Amino acid sequence: MEQEISQVAGVMERFGAWAADMGVLLFEAACTVIVGAILIRLGRKGLEKLLNMGIYGRQMDESRRQTISQLLINVYEGVAWFLVVVIALSKLNINVNSLLAVAGVGGIAVGFGAQSLVKDTLSGLFIFFENQFVVGDTVDLAGLSGTVEKMTLRVTELRSFEGDLHVIPNGEITLVTNHTRSFHRAVVDVQVEYEERLDKVIAALEKEMRACTGQIEGMNGTPECLGVVGLEESGVKIEIIADCAAKQHWAVERELRRRIKDCFDREGIAMARPQRVVHLKNEPNSPER
Repeated sequence: MEQEISQVAGVMERFGAWAADMGVLLFEAACTVIVGAILIRLGRKGLEKLLNMGIYGRQMDESRRQTISQLLINVYEGVAWFLVVVIALSKLNINVNSLLAVAGVGGIAVGFGAQSLVKDTLSGLFIFFENQFVVGDTVDLAGLSGTVEKMTLRVTELRSFEGDLHVIPNGEITLVTNHTRSFHRAVVDVQVEYEERLDKVIAALEKEMRACTGQIEGMNGTPECLGVVGLEESGVKIEIIADCAAKQHWAVERELRRRIKDCFDREGIAMARPQRVVHLKNEPNSPER
């Protein structure tokens, strides 16, 4: 009986020693994670201040600067947390080298099933370094239109004009149409009745375009009337173009349409309306009606 009690006491003593040692290790690991989180947070703030000081150079626009800053911060946090986790595991006497070796082998296996992830990341790097678009640009991507709200190496978040948020994997972006680089062109098409005298219509449009020069915000120079660009079913199509500042062509097109409508009302010019003419033909043997 005494021997059994002594064995139990020995087991309890060893368990207590193991629990004490494990408690110390867990405490050290927890302290490592807490201190690491604090240092990462302080480092993030320091990095943000450093990036906001304009270390890229003065020639870089604000939207590209913000995009670069976000990507650098994401990379910094990923690397920093990886180091914190490795150090914390080493505090628990876990063989980190073996763990990294196993992770490497597993990474190769996972890599075969994560080709789309690799493709998205590589596409994100090319988009970033080639400066195809940045946060704040209005673009067409993967058949969708909107404003870029966020960019990562894997996905691009696009806010549509209706307010919907589209998350697009970078690997699916094969064609980019950027509406906000340097300048844009406002294009307005109007149709008038076939009965209208075209020389009168074009003269009225050219006079109105000269009159609105310098009065429409975002428009550069005088709009140009290209003349007749199409003979449609409902009328004669005339096209007007104007160079605009980036992101201003929609507002310029709306204002030009309003001014053209007012001009036509003053000049008595009839705009085209959908019409259909039906000809009835009697068959030779059919009775007249």
